[in-house]
Amino acid sequence: MTEPPLHEDVAHLAFLLGTWTGEGEGVYPTTEPFRYGEEVRFFQAGKPFIAYTQRTWHLDDRRPLHAEMGYWRPDGRTGIELVLAHPTGIVEVEEGSLDGQTIETGSVVVGRSSTAKEVTRLERTIAVDGDVMRYGAAHGRRRATAPAAPDRAAGARRRLRGWPTGSVDGEIPVALLDRAPA
Repeated sequence: MTEPPLHEDVAHLAFLLGTWTGEGEGVYPTTEPFRYGEEVRFFQAGKPFIAYTQRTWHLDDRRPLHAEMGYWRPDGRTGIELVLAHPTGIVEVEEGSLDGQTIETGSVVVGRSSTAKEVTRLERTIAVDGDVMRYGAAHGRRRATAPAAPDRAAGARRRLRGWPTGSVDGEIPVALLDRAPA
């Protein structure tokens, strides 16, 4: 299958398209700091959204750690919406801004199944410079008004551009690139 033409409403998000791999560092209150591998895919289907999948694995034994999938939707030229589902029972809607090739978002809705951990706030920052992406994420658990605590920072390099054709398993992830964007 060939890649469909890019929808004009997402043309300004084309800098995200492709498969990105790298390494990150995680810190949670209940665990020791850890390093992980990550694969992120942004792809389009000719519609006014960018599809997104993300998965991580432990660097020591490659066991799966986290995954999420959803859609990035433009809100004009400088606004962005993110709609995501997590296999842990969390669903989220984030809104934010796009400044050049930097995206900052924060949750406006966080839903959870009856068995999911309580999460009240999620935030993300993504900065792209050519084929290098820096990514930071934070989440809050308790008061919805409390700022989210940073818990993940990663750096990745674009491995494939455009339409995803398969996993890049077997490639060695690049080292963490100067942590998350400031």
